[in-house]
Amino acid sequence: MALLSQRQGEPSKMFPCAYFSHKLSPAERNYDVGNHKLLAIKLALEEWRHWLEGAKHPFTVLTDHKNLEYLRSAKLLNHRQARWALFFTRFDFVVTYRPGSQNTKADALSLMHEPDLPASSSETILPTSLIVAPVSWDIMTEISEAQAQDPTPADCPDNLVYVPLSLRPRVLAEQPVLNQRADTIKFIKKCTVCSMTKVPHHLPAGLLQPLPVPQRPWSRIAVDFITDLPPSSGYTTILTVVDRFSKGCRLIPLSKLPTAMETPDWRASLR
Repeated sequence: MALLSQRQGEPSKMFPCAYFSHKLSPAERNYDVGNHKLLAIKLALEEWRHWLEGAKHPFTVLTDHKNLEYLRSAKLLNHRQARWALFFTRFDFVVTYRPGSQNTKADALSLMHEPDLPASSSETILPTSLIVAPVSWDIMTEISEAQAQDPTPADCPDNLVYVPLSLRPRVLAEQPVLNQRADTIKFIKKCTVCSMTKVPHHLPAGLLQPLPVPQRPWSRIAVDFITDLPPSSGYTTILTVVDRFSKGCRLIPLSKLPTAMETPDWRASLR
């Protein structure tokens, strides 16, 4: 709480000009007493800056914390106090100690008496005798009536409600969430933006390089396997070798698909 006063009249007396109060934030509540009092001075100067900054005559700041009298001459300040001290240099004032018992005007509002309300004056929002009807869904009553013609099957779980065939279209119409997944999938499939920005689920493709152009027959070949063929003379696999220069092809029967170590042994049959 802060009070801005001005001397006036003969003999001069202090007359209040403005009051200022501030609610402490959670961080400010952790300040010690000295920082609380210093914060009050800083906030009051910010509030009345348009009156006090650049004043022709120095003004006096009255506080009930005696240590603040040495604010201008203090050598050891923490980071917060140093920032505030830099702000205080914009004003020409003197800090003077006044005991709290003599500084009643500044604490008038914060110490305002609030009488305790008698217990008989309390009012209830709702009378205790008020009965609120439970919320009910009309469709449940209709389901119970329709089950007389379409009873619940014997294999229906106990924790589920069986909806007769005559009421199922209405229940589905009033519960759009039941088809939300199907509608979402249908919408995404028809969405052009979704298709263009679809996240790939495979590894990125490698750098494609063109194959060199062959200069003579059988200098460059393409090899592949044809597997899982019907057995013929004990063979179920064919090794295909294609000459990339002449497009000539050789077919080599194999009894099974060779491993990576066994495949180089078939190069001798190509010579």
